[in-house]
Amino acid sequence: MKRSFAILVSVLVVSTVFGSLARADVLADLDKALASAAAWKYGDDQNAMKTIENATFEAGKDAALRGPVETRLLAALKSSKSVDLRRFICRQLRTIGTDRSIPALASLLGDADLTHGARYALGRMEDPKAGAALHNAMKNTKGKIQAGIIVTLAKRGYPAAIGDMVKLFDSSDKIVAHAAIRGVGVMGTVASAKALLKARSSATGHIRKRVTDALLECADTLAECGKASDAAVIYKVLYTPKEPTHIRLAALGGLAKAPGAAAVSTLAGVIKGDDPQMRANAIALMTGVKDPGATKALIDLLAGADSETQTLILRGLGGRGDKSARGAVTKLAASEDKAVKGAALEALGSVGGAGSIPLLLKNAAGGGCERSAQIGLTAIKGPGVDEALIREIASEDVKIGSEAIKACRVRGCKKAVDALFKAAVSKESSVRRAAADAIGSLGGEKDIDRLLKILVSPADPGDRAALENAAGKIFLSVGDNDKCAAKVLTASHNASGEAKASLVRLMGKAPTAKTLDAVKTLVRSSDKAVKDAAVRTLADWPNAEPADAVIALAKSTSNKTHRVLLLRGYVRMAGMTKDSTDMCMAAMKIATSTQDKKLVLSGFGSAGTMKALNEVAKYFDDEKVREEAGLAAAKIGEKLKRTPDKLQVKFLLQKVQKFTKSNNTKRMVDRTIRDIK
Repeated sequence: MKRSFAILVSVLVVSTVFGSLARADVLADLDKALASAAAWKYGDDQNAMKTIENATFEAGKDAALRGPVETRLLAALKSSKSVDLRRFICRQLRTIGTDRSIPALASLLGDADLTHGARYALGRMEDPKAGAALHNAMKNTKGKIQAGIIVTLAKRGYPAAIGDMVKLFDSSDKIVAHAAIRGVGVMGTVASAKALLKARSSATGHIRKRVTDALLECADTLAECGKASDAAVIYKVLYTPKEPTHIRLAALGGLAKAPGAAAVSTLAGVIKGDDPQMRANAIALMTGVKDPGATKALIDLLAGADSETQTLILRGLGGRGDKSARGAVTKLAASEDKAVKGAALEALGSVGGAGSIPLLLKNAAGGGCERSAQIGLTAIKGPGVDEALIREIASEDVKIGSEAIKACRVRGCKKAVDALFKAAVSKESSVRRAAADAIGSLGGEKDIDRLLKILVSPADPGDRAALENAAGKIFLSVGDNDKCAAKVLTASHNASGEAKASLVRLMGKAPTAKTLDAVKTLVRSSDKAVKDAAVRTLADWPNAEPADAVIALAKSTSNKTHRVLLLRGYVRMAGMTKDSTDMCMAAMKIATSTQDKKLVLSGFGSAGTMKALNEVAKYFDDEKVREEAGLAAAKIGEKLKRTPDKLQVKFLLQKVQKFTKSNNTKRMVDRTIRDIK
């Protein structure tokens, strides 16, 4: 025990010694920095300032260091002739200044060069003497300095200055008058409110406007501090009909924050009034009132209201999301007024439940408010909602079934997948295709096999496009080409004709070595549909892996359409490689038509070799393709402008300058030529 105590004492002694040494170093460095910065100006070397800042930072953490650092800073503040250094010191005193700094800072409040730093330092100090110093300076300064001190006192919250600020409301200096008025409002006390209300009773012109704005700010602060009744006095004064609209709206917003039923009563009265703008804002404000009575008040106001008001109230009820409004909203969903009906259907998305699904689906299927009903279907939540939608997928009404499918897709309702597969073999084509689209969005890896089974033997061959698209979307969401490819290849073994053609196209959506081999084999198929699908899939392959097979087939095929597709695919693949030069040159050898040549020249643009530029230059004299050749040359030249061949590049681009009619090509060429030294 004694040994442990001895060790603890030793540790404390060592820590104290090291702490003292560290403080000594900080103070020594600070002394040197202050001495070297005696004439410092902004823009000079910052090392001394960093040392002073570091000392301030350390003093903020170490109470034993705070006093000595503050003493040194105050001494420098008094002795230095540098305005910039003194400003800098004021900033440090904002952080560590104590009551000892108050006299020194107070003495600077009247100095135009230093008042800003001094008042901000004092404004941060909790000591009441700091507030008193600012208050005293406010009474003994003028103009911008006085206005600045008022702002600091207001932010600090120094109510003792309110009386003297009120005296400045009539100042001949507008800056001071405006600062005083707002300062009283910012403090947000009952005394502030009384002073501003009194001043407003006789104020005119710009002063009255400023006092009104300050009253609103004061009322908001009172409300936030729990003094709702005091705030309400101001809001009611400013809500009277003689006030400007924007002031009345702001006051109404304040009244809407009143606790309990007071806000509901006030807003209901406005909604019953004759001012359309106020009514609309009151309804919007009622949406955010927390008192549950707001919902009942809005429901009661529906009766006898005109259609425009009913529409706004329904939106308000939707915004509140209170399920107790369901009955009233449902009733108006049968309104003959389209705007009212639409607002009710959208509101059901917030206040409705599973029982609202049939009504929403019926209107989504027709009746003039389809979009509103669809919005409601997308938003609606609650127990049994998804299940109600899934049941309606099998509706005898084709339109309702289709809308139920769409709603499930938009909602991301994955539990609907089994019902969707049943719908995918329905007798109705619109239902089948909507179901296929939804399966593509909601299905997963486990659903691929049964989707491909339907694809092979669809209810109608015309469904295959939708089913292919669905499978492609699932492949993308699964993100595992090997797994998807295995399923497609398995399904293709016993398929033929259009069914096999569909599966071939899907092989391109799951690109692997195995699917690529299968496609390469099937380009020789005797089945016309399969062969066409294989050629197109090969040409559209998402990477450059089959490039050699593509160009070989393009050379050998007698089918003009296939040759164009293959050539286009090959040029696209060339752009995927590091250097497209050789591939583009190979493509140009089989380019016979003008369109073919234009296509290949566009591919040369991705090349970056002199060999490619020389090849492109061969077509400068061919009027049919010279513009495409010029653009390709411009793109290649941009890449070669800093190579040893830059003079040859410049020579060839100068030729392009002479013949091109394209402003874009000309700009590119001009820029590259300028860059070549």
